[in-house]
Amino acid sequence: MIPEVQNRILKRIVKTPEDCWMWIGNKGSGNYGYIRYENKVRSAHRLSYEAFVESIPEGLCVLHKCDNTLCVNPNHLFLGTQQDNIRDRENKNRGRRGKHYKDVQ
Repeated sequence: MIPEVQNRILKRIVKTPEDCWMWIGNKGSGNYGYIRYENKVRSAHRLSYEAFVESIPEGLCVLHKCDNTLCVNPNHLFLGTQQDNIRDRENKNRGRRGKHYKDVQ
């Protein structure tokens, strides 16, 4: 979709045996990657989805099938609502009531 953005993303990844595209660029809170694009700081996984798949409709989240926050492989990403994101988090036993929450208490 956006070849120059695709190239920028591909220069900042390392592929894993599980076919995750691990973001090795800048990282922010929640261990998500980020990149500056068009004078804005953007989440790397969201920009990857837009660059390789399609634009993201307003109000939708980009979720990870692989449950790896640093993965930007468009084949591992899918769209969902905030409620879908919460449900996905709970189904994978992470977040506030999942394994990661319990580890920090």
